[in-house]
Amino acid sequence: MPITAHAHIKWFAPFDLTVEPTVPAMFISQDAWLLGLALSIPALWLAVGLDQLGRRWDIMPNVGRSLSRVAADADDIVRVTIGVWLTWLWASPTPVFLTPELVAPTGHVHWFQLLMSVFCFSRRTTWITGIGLLALYFTAMSHYGLFHLADYPLFLGITAYLIGISAQRWRSSRLRLLARHRHSTLVIAMTTTLCWASIEKWAYASWSMPILAERSYLALGLDPATFMALAGWVEFGLAISLVIGGRLTSRAAALALLIMFSAAVFEFGKVDLIGHLPIIASLFVVVAVGNGDIGDVVSLSRRSVPFRLVALPVVYFASLALTITAYFGGRHVA
Repeated sequence: MPITAHAHIKWFAPFDLTVEPTVPAMFISQDAWLLGLALSIPALWLAVGLDQLGRRWDIMPNVGRSLSRVAADADDIVRVTIGVWLTWLWASPTPVFLTPELVAPTGHVHWFQLLMSVFCFSRRTTWITGIGLLALYFTAMSHYGLFHLADYPLFLGITAYLIGISAQRWRSSRLRLLARHRHSTLVIAMTTTLCWASIEKWAYASWSMPILAERSYLALGLDPATFMALAGWVEFGLAISLVIGGRLTSRAAALALLIMFSAAVFEFGKVDLIGHLPIIASLFVVVAVGNGDIGDVVSLSRRSVPFRLVALPVVYFASLALTITAYFGGRHVA
Protein backbone atom coordinates (compact mmCIF):
# COMPACT_ATOMS: atom_id res chain seq x y z
CA MET A 1 0.00 0.00 0.00
CA PRO A 2 1.65 3.31 -1.07
CA ILE A 3 0.92 5.15 2.17
CA THR A 4 3.14 8.07 1.16
CA ALA A 5 0.77 8.80 -1.71
CA HIS A 6 -1.92 9.62 0.82
CA ALA A 7 0.05 11.70 3.29
CA HIS A 8 -0.09 15.21 1.86
CA ILE A 9 3.55 16.00 1.26
CA LYS A 10 3.10 19.76 1.78
CA TRP A 11 2.38 19.04 5.45
CA PHE A 12 5.59 17.14 6.16
CA ALA A 13 8.31 18.30 3.78
CA PRO A 14 9.58 21.57 2.31
CA PHE A 15 7.89 22.60 -0.93
CA ASP A 16 8.26 25.51 -3.31
CA LEU A 17 5.62 26.17 -5.95
CA THR A 18 7.91 28.68 -7.66
CA VAL A 19 10.23 25.85 -8.70
CA GLU A 20 9.57 24.52 -12.19
CA PRO A 21 7.88 21.09 -12.11
CA THR A 22 8.95 18.05 -14.05
CA VAL A 23 7.23 18.50 -17.40
CA PRO A 24 4.97 15.72 -18.74
CA ALA A 25 7.40 14.89 -21.54
CA MET A 26 9.91 13.91 -18.86
CA PHE A 27 7.82 11.83 -16.46
CA ILE A 28 5.83 9.97 -19.14
CA SER A 29 9.08 8.65 -20.55
CA GLN A 30 9.92 6.84 -17.29
CA ASP A 31 9.64 3.04 -17.42
CA ALA A 32 7.64 2.96 -14.18
CA TRP A 33 5.16 5.53 -15.50
CA LEU A 34 4.73 3.55 -18.72
CA LEU A 35 4.21 0.40 -16.64
CA GLY A 36 1.39 2.12 -14.78
CA LEU A 37 -0.07 3.18 -18.09
CA ALA A 38 0.03 -0.38 -19.40
CA LEU A 39 -1.55 -1.81 -16.25
CA SER A 40 -4.41 0.66 -16.41
CA ILE A 41 -6.22 -1.19 -19.21
CA PRO A 42 -6.50 -4.58 -17.45
CA ALA A 43 -7.38 -2.75 -14.23
CA LEU A 44 -10.29 -1.04 -15.99
CA TRP A 45 -11.46 -4.35 -17.45
CA LEU A 46 -11.31 -5.86 -13.97
CA ALA A 47 -13.48 -2.97 -12.80
CA VAL A 48 -16.07 -3.84 -15.44
CA GLY A 49 -16.10 -7.39 -14.11
CA LEU A 50 -16.55 -6.14 -10.54
CA ASP A 51 -19.46 -3.99 -11.62
CA GLN A 52 -21.10 -6.99 -13.24
CA LEU A 53 -20.74 -8.78 -9.91
CA GLY A 54 -22.25 -5.73 -8.24
CA ARG A 55 -25.41 -6.21 -10.27
CA ARG A 56 -25.95 -9.32 -8.17
CA TRP A 57 -25.73 -7.38 -4.89
CA ASP A 58 -28.45 -9.62 -3.48
CA ILE A 59 -25.87 -12.41 -3.10
CA MET A 60 -24.58 -10.44 -0.06
CA PRO A 61 -27.84 -9.36 1.60
CA ASN A 62 -26.31 -8.82 5.05
CA VAL A 63 -23.64 -6.50 3.65
CA GLY A 64 -26.26 -4.66 1.63
CA ARG A 65 -28.49 -4.14 4.66
CA SER A 66 -25.59 -2.90 6.78
CA LEU A 67 -24.52 -0.42 4.11
CA SER A 68 -28.11 0.77 3.72
CA ARG A 69 -28.28 1.58 7.41
CA VAL A 70 -25.05 3.55 7.19
CA ALA A 71 -26.26 5.30 4.02
CA ALA A 72 -29.38 6.44 5.86
CA ASP A 73 -27.12 8.24 8.36
CA ALA A 74 -24.76 9.73 5.75
CA ASP A 75 -25.85 13.33 6.44
CA ASP A 76 -25.26 12.90 10.16
CA ILE A 77 -21.85 11.31 9.56
CA VAL A 78 -20.73 14.27 7.45
CA ARG A 79 -22.06 17.05 9.68
CA VAL A 80 -20.84 15.50 12.95
CA THR A 81 -17.40 14.76 11.50
CA ILE A 82 -17.04 18.29 10.16
CA GLY A 83 -18.16 19.65 13.54
CA VAL A 84 -15.52 17.58 15.36
CA TRP A 85 -12.87 18.49 12.79
CA LEU A 86 -13.56 22.19 13.23
CA THR A 87 -13.08 21.88 16.99
CA TRP A 88 -9.75 20.19 16.33
CA LEU A 89 -8.73 23.12 14.12
CA TRP A 90 -9.80 25.46 16.92
CA ALA A 91 -7.68 23.53 19.44
CA SER A 92 -4.59 23.34 17.23
CA PRO A 93 -1.66 25.41 18.55
CA THR A 94 -1.08 27.05 15.16
CA PRO A 95 -4.01 28.83 13.49
CA VAL A 96 -4.69 27.37 10.05
CA PHE A 97 -7.46 28.02 7.55
CA LEU A 98 -8.29 24.45 6.48
CA THR A 99 -5.16 22.28 6.32
CA PRO A 100 -1.84 22.23 8.19
CA GLU A 101 0.20 24.16 5.62
CA LEU A 102 -2.43 26.91 5.16
CA VAL A 103 -1.28 28.87 8.21
CA ALA A 104 -3.53 31.82 9.09
CA PRO A 105 -1.97 35.20 9.94
CA THR A 106 -4.19 35.69 12.99
CA GLY A 107 -5.57 33.53 15.77
CA HIS A 108 -9.06 34.97 15.24
CA VAL A 109 -9.69 32.21 12.72
CA HIS A 110 -9.73 29.75 15.65
CA TRP A 111 -12.83 31.34 17.14
CA PHE A 112 -14.52 31.49 13.76
CA GLN A 113 -13.93 27.73 13.37
CA LEU A 114 -15.34 27.04 16.84
CA LEU A 115 -18.45 29.06 16.01
CA MET A 116 -18.85 27.15 12.74
CA SER A 117 -18.73 23.84 14.60
CA VAL A 118 -21.74 24.83 16.70
CA PHE A 119 -23.96 25.05 13.62
CA CYS A 120 -23.22 21.39 12.81
CA PHE A 121 -25.40 20.30 15.73
CA SER A 122 -28.59 20.71 13.71
CA ARG A 123 -29.49 19.83 10.12
CA ARG A 124 -31.31 23.16 9.89
CA THR A 125 -28.15 25.18 10.47
CA THR A 126 -25.45 23.21 8.64
CA TRP A 127 -25.80 25.67 5.75
CA ILE A 128 -24.16 28.30 7.96
CA THR A 129 -21.15 26.04 8.47
CA GLY A 130 -21.05 25.52 4.71
CA ILE A 131 -20.94 29.27 4.08
CA GLY A 132 -18.23 29.56 6.73
CA LEU A 133 -16.10 26.91 5.01
CA LEU A 134 -16.52 28.78 1.75
CA ALA A 135 -15.31 31.96 3.45
CA LEU A 136 -12.25 30.16 4.83
CA TYR A 137 -11.48 28.66 1.41
CA PHE A 138 -11.53 31.98 -0.42
CA THR A 139 -9.69 33.77 2.38
CA ALA A 140 -6.96 31.14 2.15
CA MET A 141 -6.95 31.62 -1.62
CA SER A 142 -6.35 35.35 -1.16
CA HIS A 143 -3.25 34.51 0.90
CA TYR A 144 -1.89 31.50 -0.98
CA GLY A 145 -3.20 31.87 -4.52
CA LEU A 146 -5.57 29.98 -6.78
CA PHE A 147 -3.10 27.29 -7.82
CA HIS A 148 -2.29 26.31 -4.24
CA LEU A 149 -5.98 26.08 -3.28
CA ALA A 150 -6.61 23.96 -6.37
CA ASP A 151 -5.30 21.16 -4.13
CA TYR A 152 -8.50 21.31 -2.09
CA PRO A 153 -11.74 21.40 -4.13
CA LEU A 154 -12.98 18.81 -1.63
CA PHE A 155 -13.89 21.66 0.71
CA LEU A 156 -16.13 23.13 -1.97
CA GLY A 157 -17.86 19.75 -2.20
CA ILE A 158 -18.29 19.62 1.58
CA THR A 159 -19.68 23.16 1.48
CA ALA A 160 -22.28 22.09 -1.10
CA TYR A 161 -23.10 18.99 0.94
CA LEU A 162 -23.64 20.91 4.17
CA ILE A 163 -25.82 23.49 2.44
CA GLY A 164 -27.69 20.64 0.76
CA ILE A 165 -28.51 19.03 4.11
CA SER A 166 -30.35 22.15 5.19
CA ALA A 167 -31.80 22.87 1.74
CA GLN A 168 -33.97 19.75 1.85
CA ARG A 169 -36.44 21.81 3.90
CA TRP A 170 -36.31 24.97 1.80
CA ARG A 171 -38.82 26.05 -0.82
CA SER A 172 -36.33 27.10 -3.49
CA SER A 173 -36.34 24.55 -6.31
CA ARG A 174 -32.73 25.32 -7.19
CA LEU A 175 -31.54 24.75 -3.66
CA ARG A 176 -33.58 21.56 -3.40
CA LEU A 177 -31.78 20.47 -6.57
CA LEU A 178 -28.49 20.99 -4.71
CA ALA A 179 -29.89 18.93 -1.84
CA ARG A 180 -30.84 16.13 -4.20
CA HIS A 181 -27.41 16.02 -5.83
CA ARG A 182 -25.28 16.82 -2.76
CA HIS A 183 -23.74 13.36 -2.67
CA SER A 184 -22.72 13.45 -6.34
CA THR A 185 -21.22 16.91 -5.79
CA LEU A 186 -19.14 15.57 -2.91
CA VAL A 187 -17.91 12.64 -5.00
CA ILE A 188 -16.87 14.92 -7.87
CA ALA A 189 -15.02 17.27 -5.51
CA MET A 190 -13.23 14.38 -3.81
CA THR A 191 -12.25 12.81 -7.14
CA THR A 192 -10.93 16.13 -8.42
CA THR A 193 -8.87 16.64 -5.27
CA LEU A 194 -7.22 13.23 -5.44
CA CYS A 195 -6.64 13.30 -9.20
CA TRP A 196 -4.94 16.69 -8.83
CA ALA A 197 -2.75 15.33 -6.03
CA SER A 198 -1.74 12.37 -8.17
CA ILE A 199 -0.30 14.68 -10.84
CA GLU A 200 1.73 16.36 -8.12
CA LYS A 201 3.36 12.98 -7.41
CA TRP A 202 4.81 13.13 -10.92
CA ALA A 203 5.35 16.87 -11.34
CA TYR A 204 6.99 17.39 -7.94
CA ALA A 205 8.22 13.93 -6.98
CA SER A 206 11.32 15.55 -5.48
CA TRP A 207 9.24 16.93 -2.58
CA SER A 208 8.68 13.39 -1.31
CA MET A 209 12.29 12.28 -1.52
CA PRO A 210 13.32 13.55 1.97
CA ILE A 211 10.53 11.51 3.58
CA LEU A 212 11.39 8.42 1.54
CA ALA A 213 15.04 8.85 2.49
CA GLU A 214 14.10 9.12 6.17
CA ARG A 215 11.57 6.25 6.03
CA SER A 216 12.89 4.05 3.26
CA TYR A 217 10.53 1.19 4.16
CA LEU A 218 7.62 3.21 2.79
CA ALA A 219 8.92 2.65 -0.74
CA LEU A 220 8.35 -1.12 -0.34
CA GLY A 221 11.87 -1.87 -1.55
CA LEU A 222 11.42 0.09 -4.77
CA ASP A 223 13.62 2.85 -6.07
CA PRO A 224 12.08 6.14 -4.78
CA ALA A 225 11.54 7.49 -8.31
CA THR A 226 9.83 4.25 -9.34
CA PHE A 227 7.71 4.25 -6.22
CA MET A 228 6.50 7.82 -6.77
CA ALA A 229 5.60 7.10 -10.39
CA LEU A 230 3.52 4.08 -9.40
CA ALA A 231 2.02 5.83 -6.36
CA GLY A 232 0.71 8.54 -8.67
CA TRP A 233 -0.97 5.90 -10.83
CA VAL A 234 -2.51 4.19 -7.80
CA GLU A 235 -3.92 7.48 -6.54
CA PHE A 236 -5.23 8.57 -9.93
CA GLY A 237 -6.72 5.17 -10.74
CA LEU A 238 -8.57 4.82 -7.46
CA ALA A 239 -9.68 8.46 -7.47
CA ILE A 240 -11.16 8.40 -10.97
CA SER A 241 -12.82 5.08 -10.16
CA LEU A 242 -14.92 6.90 -7.58
CA VAL A 243 -16.70 8.51 -10.54
CA ILE A 244 -16.35 6.14 -13.48
CA GLY A 245 -16.80 3.01 -11.38
CA GLY A 246 -20.15 1.31 -11.14
CA ARG A 247 -22.00 0.10 -8.08
CA LEU A 248 -19.25 -2.15 -6.75
CA THR A 249 -16.09 -0.60 -8.23
CA SER A 250 -16.77 2.86 -6.80
CA ARG A 251 -17.24 1.36 -3.33
CA ALA A 252 -14.15 -0.82 -3.68
CA ALA A 253 -12.06 2.20 -4.73
CA ALA A 254 -13.42 4.24 -1.81
CA LEU A 255 -12.65 1.40 0.60
CA ALA A 256 -9.07 1.06 -0.70
CA LEU A 257 -8.53 4.82 -0.36
CA LEU A 258 -10.10 4.79 3.08
CA ILE A 259 -7.69 2.07 4.23
CA MET A 260 -4.70 3.96 2.81
CA PHE A 261 -5.64 7.29 4.36
CA SER A 262 -6.32 5.62 7.70
CA ALA A 263 -3.00 3.77 7.56
CA ALA A 264 -1.21 7.04 6.83
CA VAL A 265 -2.56 8.45 10.10
CA PHE A 266 -0.73 5.76 12.08
CA GLU A 267 2.44 6.57 10.16
CA PHE A 268 2.28 10.37 10.19
CA GLY A 269 0.26 11.11 13.32
CA LYS A 270 -2.37 13.63 14.36
CA VAL A 271 -1.35 16.27 11.81
CA ASP A 272 -2.34 13.85 9.08
CA LEU A 273 -5.58 12.97 10.88
CA ILE A 274 -6.58 16.62 11.25
CA GLY A 275 -5.78 17.31 7.63
CA HIS A 276 -7.53 14.26 6.22
CA LEU A 277 -10.48 13.71 8.55
CA PRO A 278 -12.97 15.35 6.13
CA ILE A 279 -11.90 13.12 3.27
CA ILE A 280 -11.87 10.01 5.47
CA ALA A 281 -15.48 10.71 6.42
CA SER A 282 -16.39 11.40 2.79
CA LEU A 283 -14.84 8.13 1.63
CA PHE A 284 -16.72 6.27 4.36
CA VAL A 285 -19.95 7.71 3.00
CA VAL A 286 -19.06 6.63 -0.55
CA VAL A 287 -18.42 3.09 0.67
CA ALA A 288 -21.95 3.05 2.06
CA VAL A 289 -23.84 5.08 -0.55
CA GLY A 290 -21.85 4.56 -3.75
CA ASN A 291 -21.18 7.35 -6.24
CA GLY A 292 -24.75 8.57 -6.66
CA ASP A 293 -26.35 9.98 -9.78
CA ILE A 294 -23.05 11.04 -11.30
CA GLY A 295 -21.85 7.45 -11.20
CA ASP A 296 -24.93 6.21 -13.04
CA VAL A 297 -24.10 8.56 -15.92
CA VAL A 298 -20.30 8.58 -16.13
CA SER A 299 -19.72 4.89 -15.35
CA LEU A 300 -21.86 3.84 -18.34
CA SER A 301 -23.10 1.06 -16.09
CA ARG A 302 -26.38 0.83 -17.98
CA ARG A 303 -24.60 0.04 -21.23
CA SER A 304 -23.48 -3.39 -22.41
CA VAL A 305 -20.29 -5.01 -21.16
CA PRO A 306 -18.50 -4.86 -24.56
CA PHE A 307 -19.32 -1.16 -24.83
CA ARG A 308 -17.93 -0.45 -21.34
CA LEU A 309 -14.78 -2.45 -22.06
CA VAL A 310 -14.03 -0.09 -24.95
CA ALA A 311 -15.49 3.17 -23.65
CA LEU A 312 -14.18 3.23 -20.06
CA PRO A 313 -10.49 3.33 -21.10
CA VAL A 314 -11.34 6.26 -23.38
CA VAL A 315 -13.01 8.12 -20.50
CA TYR A 316 -10.13 7.21 -18.19
CA PHE A 317 -7.35 8.48 -20.44
CA ALA A 318 -9.33 11.55 -21.45
CA SER A 319 -9.67 12.35 -17.73
CA LEU A 320 -5.93 11.86 -17.27
CA ALA A 321 -5.10 14.16 -20.19
CA LEU A 322 -7.55 16.79 -18.94
CA THR A 323 -6.11 16.70 -15.40
CA ILE A 324 -2.50 16.98 -16.60
CA THR A 325 -3.45 19.85 -18.92
CA ALA A 326 -5.34 21.64 -16.15
CA TYR A 327 -2.48 21.17 -13.69
CA PHE A 328 0.30 22.51 -15.89
CA GLY A 329 -1.94 25.09 -17.54
CA GLY A 330 -3.16 26.29 -14.15
CA ARG A 331 0.37 26.58 -12.86
CA HIS A 332 1.41 28.57 -15.90
CA VAL A 333 -1.49 30.98 -15.52
CA ALA A 334 -0.94 31.31 -11.76
